[in-house]
Amino acid sequence: MQHPAPDFVVGEYWLVHPGKQVVEQYWLDPDLEGHELIGMFQGQDFIESKQVSGFRIPVRAVFG
Repeated sequence: MQHPAPDFVVGEYWLVHPGKQVVEQYWLDPDLEGHELIGMFQGQDFIESKQVSGFRIPVRAVFG
């Protein structure tokens, strides 16, 4: 996977797997200086953004 340009930092990203209906959530860990998987969500789970305050979505809405 290519990394963004050094002057642009992505604090959080989600990988969506339509076939499996799974969402992986990654966030930038400043101590590790890299992104870390913080969860895999599916079915009735909810995903809550670490970057966007108050943003919470059911996984089924991503695929619905």
